[in-house]
Amino acid sequence: FSEVLNGMDVSKPLGLIPCGTGNDFARSSGHPTNVKKAVEIILKNEPQYVDYIDLGSVRSLNVVGAGMDVDVLLKYESMKSRNKINYYIALFDTLAKAKFPHLRITVDDGEPMERSVFMIGIGNGKFIGSGMPVCPDAKIDDGKLSIVIINELPKNRILGAALRFLKGTHVKLDVAEVLEGEKVLVEILDDSQFDTDGEVLPPIDKLEAKVVSGKLKVFR
Repeated sequence: FSEVLNGMDVSKPLGLIPCGTGNDFARSSGHPTNVKKAVEIILKNEPQYVDYIDLGSVRSLNVVGAGMDVDVLLKYESMKSRNKINYYIALFDTLAKAKFPHLRITVDDGEPMERSVFMIGIGNGKFIGSGMPVCPDAKIDDGKLSIVIINELPKNRILGAALRFLKGTHVKLDVAEVLEGEKVLVEILDDSQFDTDGEVLPPIDKLEAKVVSGKLKVFR
């Protein structure tokens, strides 16, 4: 979906037929994974506005992240085949070797915050990794970005914290910060990278994410 969003004229409506391994945006948008039902929505329903994230040269439909999810993707991409089992192998390997990116984060026009993070998720959609609600409060049509920061924590707490991602209760951890805004500037203060919609971006030193509302219509 993200690939099409980046190549299309957003004044035209977008039809979604979820056929991926994760289908994470579809979990937020409510699109069925049954192909026939998804096609019927395109043929019979009226398109409705949904938000997307403008990253300057890239558009994102679902979630932009840094930290743990990037490291998982880099490990996953190095594996011979892509499936859910290998994704979770990559996940647990990453948890065992956890790193904590050093970032400077500014939400809207607020004060910059320096953080050493386990991960940060900037969500239009809720889910990553085949159903993990990393940004459980995100809505795809509310004109806001949901920003979830899990700050550095002792390594003996990492596995327990990671398991809480499965149900979205990681946001209740004492190391969690949940924010909301229309734009987020994230500056990399080390050698970390970003990912968007499951793809790792080339190394950059900062990223500004802005929500775009009232421009993209999707058949729903």
